[in-house]
Amino acid sequence: MALSMRMRQQGRKNKRMFRFVVADSRSPRDGKYIDCVGHYDPHVEDGMVIDKEKVEEWLKKGVQPSEKMLSVIKKKCPEVLASK
Repeated sequence: MALSMRMRQQGRKNKRMFRFVVADSRSPRDGKYIDCVGHYDPHVEDGMVIDKEKVEEWLKKGVQPSEKMLSVIKKKCPEVLASK
C-alpha cells in the first residue's frame, strides 16, 4: 500500500477548508484517510496549523508528500525536511 501526504477538501462552496492527511494513494481526494497532520483555513489570517512531530514521523516511514504538501512543509517546518 503506497501512502501519500496530501490536502483534503472540506467545507461548503465559497468556504473551503483543507486538512493535511496521510492516505492511501489510490483513495479519492476526499475519501478515507489514515491520519490528519494539520489543517488550513484560507479565510482566517494565519489559519494554517501543522503538527511537526507527526509530519516528521510519517516522512521517516516513507510517505511521499504531494507537491502542495511539500511546499507547505517547506514553509511551516523546514527543519523537518533538513533532518530527513
